[in-house]
Amino acid sequence: MSSEIVTLQEAKSLSTGSKPQVLFVDVRRPDEHKNAIPTTINIPIDTLEEVLKNMTSDEFKAKFGRDKPNFDTEIVFHCHAGGRSTRACKIATDLGYQNVRNFKGGWTEWSSQ
Repeated sequence: MSSEIVTLQEAKSLSTGSKPQVLFVDVRRPDEHKNAIPTTINIPIDTLEEVLKNMTSDEFKAKFGRDKPNFDTEIVFHCHAGGRSTRACKIATDLGYQNVRNFKGGWTEWSSQ
């Protein structure tokens, strides 16, 4: 299954917090997340499966300030240029998340605008 691609325009809309029901996740390393798209939370790709699978809702809320996604929550992943976000989409889909999207242009496309 391939994930739906999010455009730069959609990503800009999400970064305003205009759709708080959408979880916008940066899967880059924490040092890369210093330059971040507004409203994204940082869950590095290496910890994503563990976080989605094993972190309780309370732990998730305490760490990220957002509700832990349900299986039908819209989740948009991004990284630097699309590789890690593509992997993140597969991880989430394999765990049963049904509304997963990919801002494949990532930080590269965002920062060029």
